Amino acid sequence: GYKGYREFIYEYEASFMKEKTMENGGTAAVFTIYQDLLNRSFSLIDEVQIVRVVKYINNAERVYVLGKGSSGLSASEMEVRFVRVGVNIDSLVDPDRMRMQTVFWNNHNLVLGISISGNAADVLYGLKEAHQRGAKTVLLTTKHDDSFREYCDEVLLMPNIGRLDRGNLVSPQLPVLILINVLYFGFVKTDKVSKENLHNETVWSLCKRNKEV
Repeated sequence: GYKGYREFIYEYEASFMKEKTMENGGTAAVFTIYQDLLNRSFSLIDEVQIVRVVKYINNAERVYVLGKGSSGLSASEMEVRFVRVGVNIDSLVDPDRMRMQTVFWNNHNLVLGISISGNAADVLYGLKEAHQRGAKTVLLTTKHDDSFREYCDEVLLMPNIGRLDRGNLVSPQLPVLILINVLYFGFVKTDKVSKENLHNETVWSLCKRNKEV
């Protein structure tokens, strides 16, 4: 059921993980977690899959990002990042709005759901409805579950902080933000000059407002 060697080896290693004794103080512990998190994030990245998702973003007339709680904060961050390079994107963090919005989705849309646990009912409902209405669907999660593939075109796996020694020292958003940055980099790279120009124009627009104030 694994998509490739990297996904398999991550799950294999995680199943044998034991609690480590960290002798250093809090600062060193946090940086150790960050390094472990980055290594595990890299091990799960499928470059070919990232290219496919970037194409979905490029081809969609409108992109929606679903998320609740800390995942909702990540969804809002993704909207802020991508809107500045010309993507018609909305983040949906309210469960009622997620469910109402499903009525309007079609094959011109891309719907990304963020659920660290893979158990957010409203996010999964949105992805299922989007799939039935012909939209492209992508799930960002730490949960390996083959059933997701029934209604998700792509499942982007992230490392589970809970499996890291003292993983509670860092924000659960970090794996999500790493993956969002990977997607952002891939998207900008497809047409670097024009997208960087769009980003610079948004900066200039904000600077003009500050001068007016």
